[in-house]
Amino acid sequence: MMMKIGIDVDDVLAMSMGPLIDFHNQKNGNSLKFEDVFSFDLSKVFGMETREEAFNHVLNFYKSPFFKNIEPLPSSKEIIIKLSKIHQLAAITGRPSIIRNETIFWLEKFYPNCFLETHFSNHFPGEDKNLSKADFCLEKGYELLIEDSGEFALECAQKGIKVFLFSKPWNKDCISHENIVVVNSWEEIMEKLK
Repeated sequence: MMMKIGIDVDDVLAMSMGPLIDFHNQKNGNSLKFEDVFSFDLSKVFGMETREEAFNHVLNFYKSPFFKNIEPLPSSKEIIIKLSKIHQLAAITGRPSIIRNETIFWLEKFYPNCFLETHFSNHFPGEDKNLSKADFCLEKGYELLIEDSGEFALECAQKGIKVFLFSKPWNKDCISHENIVVVNSWEEIMEKLK
C-alpha cells in the first residue's frame, strides 16, 4: 500500500555528524568522537556558551570541504530508490534555506528523482521559520517520518504521525511513545515497511 513518507536528511540520508565532528576537531584542536555527541543541542556537545555560537559553527562547516564530501548512509541509496517506486517521498530537513541549492544538488546526486518535494524547516536562529517537520507532515499528509532527532520525533508522535527514529548517541534519552519505533538501519526500515 502506497504511503507518504517524510525523510530527514542529516544522519538519516547523509552521514553528516562525522564530518561535522572532524571539522570541529580540526578547527578547535579537540578529539571529539561520534559517540561523544550526547545531545542534539550542539552547543552542549561542543562546549559553547550559546546555541547561536554552535549554529554559527555549523554555518562555517557548511562552507568547508568537510561538508562538500558528505556521503550517504549505508544502503540508503538502494533502499530509497526502491521506496520511491512504491511510496511518495519528501526530504524534510532542519537545514537553513541558505544551503537549499547545495542540499537539493546533493539529494539529486545520490537519490535522483526520488523525492517529490524538499522542505526546509529552518531550525536556525535568524532564519525565517517555515512549518515545523510535524506541521509540514500534517499539512501535506505525510503519515510516517524517518528522523534522528528525539525532539522532532516526539513532536511528530504527539501529533499522531508515526516515526522511525534512527538510533543515535544524541537520542538515547528520547521519551518513548507509541508512535515512535527505534531503528538501526535502512534494511530494518525496509523490513518494517513490508
